[in-house]
Amino acid sequence: MSGEEDDSLTPEQWALVNAILYAEENAEQMRQIVQSYKIKRDADDKSVALFLFSLGEKLFTRENVAKATKLYSACILLDPSFFNAYLRKAETLDWRAKYDKEKEFLVTAVERFPDRSDLLLALADLLDFQHNYSEAAAYYKKIIELNPKDGETYLKLLQFLSDHQMHDKIARLVEEVPVPPLTPRDLFRVYNFFVFAFEAMQQYERALEFADKALKYEPKRIALWEKKAKIYAALKQYTKALQCYNQMVLIKPQAKKYQDIRDKFASKHNL
Repeated sequence: MSGEEDDSLTPEQWALVNAILYAEENAEQMRQIVQSYKIKRDADDKSVALFLFSLGEKLFTRENVAKATKLYSACILLDPSFFNAYLRKAETLDWRAKYDKEKEFLVTAVERFPDRSDLLLALADLLDFQHNYSEAAAYYKKIIELNPKDGETYLKLLQFLSDHQMHDKIARLVEEVPVPPLTPRDLFRVYNFFVFAFEAMQQYERALEFADKALKYEPKRIALWEKKAKIYAALKQYTKALQCYNQMVLIKPQAKKYQDIRDKFASKHNL
């Protein structure tokens, strides 16, 4: 259910919902209230939680989202293993812009379900929204560690780290997490991220290593040949830098600006 539907409850169901809300966190009272409902007389706690969850789904609208939050809380109280109730409660808190409460709740949920990547993703996205970038990165990384073939999250993490200039974290990712199976286009993106990170950290040999890997997938990417030239220049390997500038001219001979860049570089270094 998307949360946009407004399924009406019967008067009897509304009375039950209001009684549950009044019961607050009294599990015994909640159990008795639901068991008093004619079709739930012999329900155990898991069945009661499932029934309350179905009512929460019907109440998950803009007008009743606060009531839905309390019903999902009741589900969790009665059945702490009811995973979907945790996700839905987090969603309701997000709808209500209760971000600090949502974070506190998700941290607790992740502790209970450490292997659920959907919870980790919800927490990481929330931390990103709150500008807690270092914490967010840690949870994105946990998702990848749980799902080594999750290329989508791997790319998302790299973009995230690059956007926030966490070059050291990209470098650690290179060493700690293997690159997942990706398309050639996405592999180019990955290696390009590595190039920029290692260059920013002045680890020029590593930057060149990944530049060569990236160029295997897109050998005519002029910006990367120029990046290689600048790295070689930083290493004072001017002849190799000139070779990169020559390659740029070969790729696009009609572009005079690349010839001018090459010629200016050659003249400056007497090549």
